[in-house]
Amino acid sequence: MNVSKIIKYVVLASPNGYKAGKVLEALVENKFFTPKNCMVVTIQDEGALVTVSKVNNIEVLIIEKNKLEEALSEYSFDFLISCGWNYKISDKVIGMASVASINCHSSYLPDYKGASAHKHAWANAESFTGTTIHLLSSDFDGGNIIEQTKIKIGLFDTPKSLIRNIAEKTATLLPKAISKLENNDFGISQKDLRGRYFFKTSNNKFFLLRTINILLKPFNKSVYTKNKKV
Repeated sequence: MNVSKIIKYVVLASPNGYKAGKVLEALVENKFFTPKNCMVVTIQDEGALVTVSKVNNIEVLIIEKNKLEEALSEYSFDFLISCGWNYKISDKVIGMASVASINCHSSYLPDYKGASAHKHAWANAESFTGTTIHLLSSDFDGGNIIEQTKIKIGLFDTPKSLIRNIAEKTATLLPKAISKLENNDFGISQKDLRGRYFFKTSNNKFFLLRTINILLKPFNKSVYTKNKKV
């Protein structure tokens, strides 16, 4: 394969991704990500993530969402890091990373797979959520767990305060996960672990369900946002 550029980390994220922007900012500050070893791939040339990248001289590659494979075929890279990328990543793209392709997921897997996981946990009045670094696979949020930690959900937490905490913990976990992978530690399989998969829900419904579930909690009852068992 002919490539025009060799780089260590490719970060794949939404241009307005708060979590990705905060993770990038933290890891640039501690010199884990640098302009020489990191590139951001996203779909438009504006947004919080793009601003953080440009301020820190991190290259930003703007692509069409359905042309990820074509865009990355010109690069050789060790790690593909998905952090809030909202589109399916093909097995071929996952296989492009020479070491590993990983995802930063906003829950304590195997539970709460799917979109806006921290919002679902908050709306369901769970006592904790979490953040997990796992291998990308064709099974959404189903790859081997590399690193994870739990995050307490307090009564006065909001989705915004939770994602801020998740971003902070993700920035701490990501270098640990990468170190493990570089030492051929590919984590724990989720094959025999059970959890739930949650679908997109409106913000208004999240707030309504949060109120209902807090009221029901003393009676050990709950009303869940739309999900399926996996």
